[in-house]
Amino acid sequence: MAISWRKKMKNKSLFTKLISYFLVFTILILSTMWLFNIVFFKEIYTQKKRELIQNTEKEISSYSGRDLVSFLNNVASKTRLGIIIFDENGLVLYPNYLLELDKEDLEFVKSNEDSVDYIKKHDDREYLVFLKRYETVNAKLYMKLIDNLDEDGSVKKMLKEELLYISLVAIVLALVLSYFLAKKLTKPIKNLSEASKFLGTKSFSVEEEGGYEEIEELKKSLESANDDLKRTMDFRENIIANVSHDFKTPLSVIKSYAEMIKDITGDNKEKREENLDTIISEADRLNTMINEMLEASKNVSALGELNLEKVSLEAISKEIIDKLNTAENRERIKLDVSGDTMVMADEKKIRSVIYNYLSNALNYSNEDEDVLVRITEEEKGVRYEVIDHGMGIKEEDIKRVWDRYYISSANHELKKYSTGLGLYIAREVLLLHKAEFGVESSYGKGSNFYFVLKKGV
Repeated sequence: MAISWRKKMKNKSLFTKLISYFLVFTILILSTMWLFNIVFFKEIYTQKKRELIQNTEKEISSYSGRDLVSFLNNVASKTRLGIIIFDENGLVLYPNYLLELDKEDLEFVKSNEDSVDYIKKHDDREYLVFLKRYETVNAKLYMKLIDNLDEDGSVKKMLKEELLYISLVAIVLALVLSYFLAKKLTKPIKNLSEASKFLGTKSFSVEEEGGYEEIEELKKSLESANDDLKRTMDFRENIIANVSHDFKTPLSVIKSYAEMIKDITGDNKEKREENLDTIISEADRLNTMINEMLEASKNVSALGELNLEKVSLEAISKEIIDKLNTAENRERIKLDVSGDTMVMADEKKIRSVIYNYLSNALNYSNEDEDVLVRITEEEKGVRYEVIDHGMGIKEEDIKRVWDRYYISSANHELKKYSTGLGLYIAREVLLLHKAEFGVESSYGKGSNFYFVLKKGV
């Protein structure tokens, strides 16, 4: 049955579940109260009566006044207990009217016990009886205290009636309170659920919902997801535009030269060879761009655990600089090394960071401007800087350059192809290395991309 109830509740709304759970909790509390009233009431009631008799006995035995009869009358009236005092011969001394003792009383007189209590049935009623022995200089006295346990029936009935009313009121209050609480708790969730349908669109808007830390966290997560989705969608539009723009030129050239071969230079071997070389060059350019896109995508997927080892930033830099300092770049990259450049790093991954820093510096600076690579040993580690004097970065774009798929407007100005993944990959690699990194830039004056790695042990 419990499993069936859970299955029914599984696909219910949060609003319905909150009301149901609140109601079940209330019923459990009330059931406990009813169980207590039915099962344990008589035992607890008897124990309370026993405590009343024992306290009364102590009060009587400690009395030192002269008017004992009046005192006993007051105690009997106050406690509603039957009080009998008799001697060892069975003569009742109090109350002062003829009263016959029970056989249990006489048996107690003959026994050696100081006190005893028991439950006695008489005329379909139950009584709690307490007997106590007192020894004086002249005689032995006995006190008998009697309480009617059948009063618990009327008390129990009264408690049941009250508990019934309390239960009805509690269930109604539980329903009302749970309704308003569930409504209040689910309202912000419903608002966020509605807002999530417009993720990535201009219509996305999250209303301010205060008071709940979890809701605030969910709201921040949705806003972050919306920003990521918008950036992804912007990237999709930008990448399509970039690819279309960058592919269009070589394709147009290929088509034009192919038509020239067909229509004009078919019989001119020298011209044909020249046109075919142009077609091959443009095809290679297309292939290079496609390979760069595939390599960038592969690098993103390959981010994971590090294979740390001692590597030399100077040695890696020299290898990359030799490749980039082609005839076209006419040795624009200068290297300045100070101190030991050995660090603990994943060589393959840190090499991709350095390559990205350097290629960006070349792409975003003029052909007649040098790029400086400065490697400096510091107390906290080895600092690596790539400094150029190119376009620089606008202040509002500095934080965004590390974002995935971010493509600067400078790409279009300089007619440069970019996937928008290079600096994102560099950031992820440096975060894996727990390295300090960043960029210092002034728009129109140049940039300084840097990172600091721990020294090699």
